Amino acid sequence: MGVRTNKIYKLLHIHANIIFIDHSRRYINERVHNEIIFIGEKNEDTATKLDQYGISYKIFENSREGIAEAAKYANQFDGVVFNSLGDSLVQILYAIRPKVKTFLKFFGYELYNLQMDKFLSDKTLEICSKKDIHFSMASWLKRKLKIFLNLDYSVQLDNQEKVYRKFDAILIVNKEEYDELKGLFYMPKLIERQLIDQVGDIEKCKIVPHKSNEIIIGNHGAEINNHIDILDIIKDVDSKEKIKYKLFFNYGNTSVYSKKVKEIVQEIKDATLIENFLSMKEFESVYESAAALVINS
Repeated sequence: MGVRTNKIYKLLHIHANIIFIDHSRRYINERVHNEIIFIGEKNEDTATKLDQYGISYKIFENSREGIAEAAKYANQFDGVVFNSLGDSLVQILYAIRPKVKTFLKFFGYELYNLQMDKFLSDKTLEICSKKDIHFSMASWLKRKLKIFLNLDYSVQLDNQEKVYRKFDAILIVNKEEYDELKGLFYMPKLIERQLIDQVGDIEKCKIVPHKSNEIIIGNHGAEINNHIDILDIIKDVDSKEKIKYKLFFNYGNTSVYSKKVKEIVQEIKDATLIENFLSMKEFESVYESAAALVINS
């Protein structure tokens, strides 16, 4: 009896952040049936966002009952792609049966955040000094017991390996980053993922021959971007081209670090912060017109 080659692979994408829903378009294929689960509030904005991609979806509330229902539904698929690793998604991960393949779409911060001192510059570390947190023996033992019983869903350094062993593979853009992280953390099998959504999208990539005199620094407001090193260089630049600098600060938590960066930006007349949420069209236009992007991480 020959091996069947025409089977449709049922792939589920689990999201908890509406911003990254469009990433699920990267898996569209005639041999793949895609569906989306969104964990969060059911509202008109979320439904409108999900409707535009033409992929079947379900929305489950971020509650004990909603998470249980989502996990039960996920077990009907051949594979599940996790697009983040918050507490609710880790609960679902623990409930996935062994026959279902599990994949983690890697963003970066979920691991970098566990060993920040390995990825931050000296200037950033000076601001983000380690907090002096004291745990009692009772609280330490309580966490260890919860980890052992699969009841702690917050991914920290002490349970990172246990959580990541639940995945069959991790989706990362390049092997170099994977190899770097493998020296610090337990890493599942690597699958290098594509940067664009569809092959046809290559034709839509815009090459703007006449660029503006703007340079983008970093891609969000978190300390992993090490903005201060770049801003200190900019302070000493006397450019005849009147270069302007933009920093995306409309995504990321407010912190001691972000406040310090904002203070420095205010001292540089040609530097501005983008703090308002942008539509996808507005976001893309910033990158399309910019002369360069500086990532210091």
